[in-house]
Amino acid sequence: MVYHNLKALIKAIRACKTIADERALIQKESAAIRTAFKEEDTFARYHNVAKLLYIHMLGYPAHFGQIECLKLVASPRFSDKRLGYLGIMLLLDEKQEVLTLVTNSLKKCAYRCIVMPIQPLAQRPTVLAPLNTFRKAQMDRQSSTRFFLVRHQIPL
Repeated sequence: MVYHNLKALIKAIRACKTIADERALIQKESAAIRTAFKEEDTFARYHNVAKLLYIHMLGYPAHFGQIECLKLVASPRFSDKRLGYLGIMLLLDEKQEVLTLVTNSLKKCAYRCIVMPIQPLAQRPTVLAPLNTFRKAQMDRQSSTRFFLVRHQIPL
């Protein structure tokens, strides 16, 4: 059975009597999430990534959701961005090849948040939180220089 939201999945997992039942449920739900990702359904992506992050927190493999988190970060909706950044912080480490894409999307989003005053202030900490997770000296130098130039209206 496919669960449409995180709350229903949590109830189903808690209702499992044995660990084998829980594993079987997680495997079925993971397979359903994989097929939903292949269908490119943007509405269901948010709910599927939320379920996938819960599955990851339970200790099951969830590495196949990394690109979907990046797609959520690229979304114009704030709630999608927030969940995408959370997924990036949970699913990625320094050794992943996807990290370059994450760095570029963080720079784009941070630039938009600093330059465009239309977006809410609450979005700025959300953008900068993944930087703490993946910080490297070279990335810090590049980002700080770029943020300084943008903040002081110096053309890039």
